[in-house]
Amino acid sequence: FTCNTDAGKLTLTIEKRPWGTYNLCKWFLVDKSGKTHMFVGGSTDLEYVHQVKTQKNTVVWSGGNHGNEALISLDFYNAETGEKLDLDKGKATVNRVHIIEKTKLLWIPDDNHDSIGDYDGVNVKTYTEADVYAELTRKYTVSGPQVKLNVDYKYVKDAYHSRNYSCMFPIDKKYGLWCEMYSKDGKLLKT
Repeated sequence: FTCNTDAGKLTLTIEKRPWGTYNLCKWFLVDKSGKTHMFVGGSTDLEYVHQVKTQKNTVVWSGGNHGNEALISLDFYNAETGEKLDLDKGKATVNRVHIIEKTKLLWIPDDNHDSIGDYDGVNVKTYTEADVYAELTRKYTVSGPQVKLNVDYKYVKDAYHSRNYSCMFPIDKKYGLWCEMYSKDGKLLKT
């Protein structure tokens, strides 16, 4: 997705993961002098990720860049009119876009890889409804440089969560926990 801003042309991308879902990915600005400024390099998951206990009591990661999630549908809408966008016909120009992605979170194979589904050592390739513990609807709203994400969860089975990140901070992982937060007027708020 691209938009023109006072500073230059801003681009936001979504990336298809090997197991079929899509994640918010790179954000970069090409300024008026042609210099590229990378805000998000795409090495982190910008959305939710959970640690969840499997049926065999192993606690493992689920969702985000960790797989164990199945794509059900991905649709694009003009956020002002509600009209569904047919991207197979080419590009669309809108002021705001809604991206609606429906997925299912799966019970994850345990360390011995013998719990569920067709598992290739990295991802669950096939699953049954018995493997699903939650159904999700992600709604992104992209309006120029602003991106909003809402996620609705429908749990279809009880699930024990160890740690949950509802939205990862969108910076390259090489910066780790060390980042500086500034106010709009440039005042350092916190490191």
